[in-house]
Amino acid sequence: MAQGAPLLDSSSERHDEAPSPFMNDRSSLSRNFNPNEQSWRLCKEGAPYLACTVVVVLATLATVKIYQDKGFVDHGNKINFNVIITVLNIILALNFLVSLHQVDPHRYCLTTATGSFQEHGKDVEVEGLTYSWDGGTNSTGIVTSPGSVVVPKLDCYYDDGRCYTTPDAPTEAAPFLAHTYGETASSLFRCPYTTDEDIFQANQSCAYFTNTAKPEFAYRYLEFNPDDVAGVYPYLTKRLVKASPSECSQYETFRSRDERDRYGLTLWHFNDGAENKTISIPLVNTALDSTTYIYNDTTIPQDSIDQACGPRCLYVYALRQQGPRRNNTLNTLFQCQINITNVTNIGDQVQVLADRNARLAAASIALTGRYTNLISRDVKEWRQYQLYPFGYRLSLFFPSFLLVHWLIYSSSFWETDTLSPTGVGSLIAQFAIGSLSVMASVNPPTEIPSPRSPTLGYHLSVHWDFFIAILAAISGVHFLLMYATVVLSRPVVVGDDSNLVSAR
Repeated sequence: MAQGAPLLDSSSERHDEAPSPFMNDRSSLSRNFNPNEQSWRLCKEGAPYLACTVVVVLATLATVKIYQDKGFVDHGNKINFNVIITVLNIILALNFLVSLHQVDPHRYCLTTATGSFQEHGKDVEVEGLTYSWDGGTNSTGIVTSPGSVVVPKLDCYYDDGRCYTTPDAPTEAAPFLAHTYGETASSLFRCPYTTDEDIFQANQSCAYFTNTAKPEFAYRYLEFNPDDVAGVYPYLTKRLVKASPSECSQYETFRSRDERDRYGLTLWHFNDGAENKTISIPLVNTALDSTTYIYNDTTIPQDSIDQACGPRCLYVYALRQQGPRRNNTLNTLFQCQINITNVTNIGDQVQVLADRNARLAAASIALTGRYTNLISRDVKEWRQYQLYPFGYRLSLFFPSFLLVHWLIYSSSFWETDTLSPTGVGSLIAQFAIGSLSVMASVNPPTEIPSPRSPTLGYHLSVHWDFFIAILAAISGVHFLLMYATVVLSRPVVVGDDSNLVSAR
């Protein structure tokens, strides 16, 4: 040690060092730090990010609800939905990442922040498991777009691809087919309607309709996609055809022998209010407790003049004979004008139902396709008859305390027992619409352009309980992360750059 040099002890050197602000409670940082103010500042900084999460969650909820309410949509709408949901998820994830800027990933809150973010990522992944796109499988799951469609030909009653309106075709074939097709009408499921708008608003499972305000029946024509070879998803159009009795009258009648009597003919006499008339019916086509439907012209229905009530309207008769089963010998003759409308809303001539086919359908309940030679063997008379028996009633009684009385009634669907003239006309019109509907189903198809080509669509199926729970969890995780940041930052100083400064 040099002489004269001042002696410095270790304590004096330590006094020369700058004191640490964290070691001195009287430092300016210690005096100025206010945990409450810092917590409020962190809340204000985190609130916009939390609000963004809530908005995106609500937008996701609204998007899913809107697309579910749309019902079946095409492939383009499905893609649009997926794009919207993907964008919302990206915004949600980015917003969550930016919000983590409040927390220093290398410091005190690293574990809490990382764990919370991982939980949020799982929530976003699970969200997609709560909904799915279900493809349509039948006519109730279709959408339409411009293209081409397959429609039935309506120019005649086809049989195995052959049209029987050509000059060389057998005359018997078309009336026989018209009646055969009409028999199916009793099994057709019919939806109610009052106006055409009711028909157009009905779902795609209804093609047959019954008017609840008057005796009228309607058929709604189908169109198919050319690729739908099996006819799985038809589109029900706005093209309608209707059948109705425009007028029905009831007359008491009695019978006598026909002088020609070659087929055991009976003459049924009635007065229509203007004059006395008769109808000839072969005895083999009548029976007690039965109904005989009659087409009463010597020419085929397509060419009828005497029995025509319009270009698409024919007179059809029904003879109701009551016998021992009804304890009544009163015989009644019904005369009904059966009218077939033109096909509405057509877009192509191939969709037109010709007047000749409309007349065949109108008289179809009485047609057999058989002619008679009443005058001579060289003259064909096309009066035709169809017989339907009433059937029988069987009552089953049980002890009175069971309060049960079963009534079994077995009969033909087309018999007229107890029916009014309107009821009889309604049966004939129902038969006619059945004939036209089956004709449309079995006739050869043809392809035409259309703005409504049907394709199978997609429907959004959502498990709402789980979906809402996941969305709520996403918002909740974000809120808890912000809350944890505020609480855990109270013992530390958070600088303006949003990194935590640990206290010593």
